[in-house]
Amino acid sequence: MATKKEIELFVNDICDSINSVVYPTLKGWNKTVQLIASDLSTGWCLKIGTDGKVAGCEEAIKEAEADYVLDFKSDAFEKLMRGEINAEQFVGAHWKVTQAWEALVTKGSPAEVVWFLRSVVG
Repeated sequence: MATKKEIELFVNDICDSINSVVYPTLKGWNKTVQLIASDLSTGWCLKIGTDGKVAGCEEAIKEAEADYVLDFKSDAFEKLMRGEINAEQFVGAHWKVTQAWEALVTKGSPAEVVWFLRSVVG
């Protein structure tokens, strides 16, 4: 299991990547992505502004405010961030099916989440 600090560093890497390189791809997206490391009992809420940059990133679980919710085990997220698995494998094998997942499907497609992950992680 990855530690909370390791996951936090990965989330910071995602935010840095968005703000320095990826933001033109996300321009106009204006979405909130909730990352939840269920085995660590914590999460991070990332708000992407209309300019494609991170408008907010905080350690919090705010599923009701999120457009997308990724509920995962920390070791799976670590594998994604280290390039050991790709976004499709992460979404396909490591999403926890919850009410939030069903809400995600009604708000947007899993394909858009894969696109987001591929954009920010590689």
